Amino acid sequence: ANGKPFLNPYNDIAGTPFFIDAWKYGIIVIDDNSKFANIQFRIDLKDQQVHFMKPDNIELVIKPGAAKEVTLFDSARAIPVTYTLRCGFPSVDNQNEKNFYLVLSDGRIQFLKSLRKAIHEEKDPFSGEVKREFRLYEDYYFFAQGTMERIKKDKDDILDFMNDKDAKVKVYLQSHKISFKSIDDIKKLVDYYNTLFL
Repeated sequence: ANGKPFLNPYNDIAGTPFFIDAWKYGIIVIDDNSKFANIQFRIDLKDQQVHFMKPDNIELVIKPGAAKEVTLFDSARAIPVTYTLRCGFPSVDNQNEKNFYLVLSDGRIQFLKSLRKAIHEEKDPFSGEVKREFRLYEDYYFFAQGTMERIKKDKDDILDFMNDKDAKVKVYLQSHKISFKSIDDIKKLVDYYNTLFL
C-alpha cells in the first residue's frame, strides 16, 4: 500500500546509495506496526527509504518514515550477520525522524550509528570532467530518556550516561579492558549497562 515504482536516477554516479547493494531478505515493520517477513529489500541511505521487490520482480519504494524498522539478514558473509535499522528518533544534527540508524545496542540506552550517503562531485582541473560518487557519512549517538546525543569517543562523556549504575559500571571496567576509542568496546559496555535493567 505504501509502495511506488522506482526509476533509477543514478546511472552516471559511481558507487551505490544503498546500505548493501545486493537484495537481502528480512523483516519490515511499517508505521502502523504491521510486520512483513521474508521480504527482499534494500535500504537507500541517500533518500532514507526502503526499496522492496514484489514477487513479480517489480521494485517499489516505501516513502521515507513509513517503514519504521527493518531487520536485514546478510548471509553472504563468512558468519551471517543480522542488521536492525530504525527511524522515528528526535531530530538532531540535520537529521530528522525519517533518518535510519543502525541499532548497535538496544535497551535503556540505545547505541545508534547514523548512516547517510550523499553525492560528492569533483572536477578534474585539467580535463574539466566532473566525477560524481556516493560518499558515506557516519556518526554515533546515544538515545536515552527521550534525548538524542552524539557521542564522543571519550570515557567521561560516555560514563556520564551511566551514572545511575556508577558502582556496577566501575566494577565492570576494572575486570574488562575497555578502550573508549573502540566502537566495539563501547558497544560491549552499553550492552552490559543495558543488562542491569533486565
